[in-house]
Amino acid sequence: SIMILMEQGKLRLNDTIGKFIPDIDDEQAKRVTIQQLLTHTSGYRPDFDLGEKWTGREGMLAALKKEKLRNPPGTRFVYSDIGFIVLGEIQRRISKVGPELFFATKIQGPLNASGDMGFNNWPSEPSVKMIKAIKWAIPIAPTENTKGQQSYLGGQFQGEGSEGDVILRGYVHDPTAFRMGGVAGHAGLFSTAEDLARYCQMLLNGGVLNGKRIMSAQT
Repeated sequence: SIMILMEQGKLRLNDTIGKFIPDIDDEQAKRVTIQQLLTHTSGYRPDFDLGEKWTGREGMLAALKKEKLRNPPGTRFVYSDIGFIVLGEIQRRISKVGPELFFATKIQGPLNASGDMGFNNWPSEPSVKMIKAIKWAIPIAPTENTKGQQSYLGGQFQGEGSEGDVILRGYVHDPTAFRMGGVAGHAGLFSTAEDLARYCQMLLNGGVLNGKRIMSAQT
């Protein structure tokens, strides 16, 4: 998505976070470039501290505002979900639509992928009761029980013991994307193996699938 926006002339690899998200406390973080975010050399840690309670996009922005870099930009490779969350927010601000709609119109649609490829989003962090009640019409592999999913990176499961045994299915497993309603720059995308194969074949063909150009070879 970021590279498509670059092709459209709406951003450059050397543009900084501060150009698009100026409300960040760490002045050094504002100078991190798009390229450093893409290559996991931004200096951000792997993820937010999930011991802090927040939900939704506004909660993420509040956490991002006070997040400080752990390393000087460009000095170390550290796989960072925060970096790609920032990229998702930048994509949203440039295109004026969320990652789910951008993906659907710019990638899923041109690929002629099935309706099973995309984000499963919801208005807020779902309760265990909601997770247990929903019967998904499409086959989605289960991942982990809610107790395990909510116990990452300082987070703690707060529900009853039996609720912790409820298996996530159809909701994103990543706990930060889960808090953000299932749509984020780093996680939340579901797909079948068939649709993923179509996407990979398009990349192998230099952006072309079945004679139709989806992306440029540069992207």
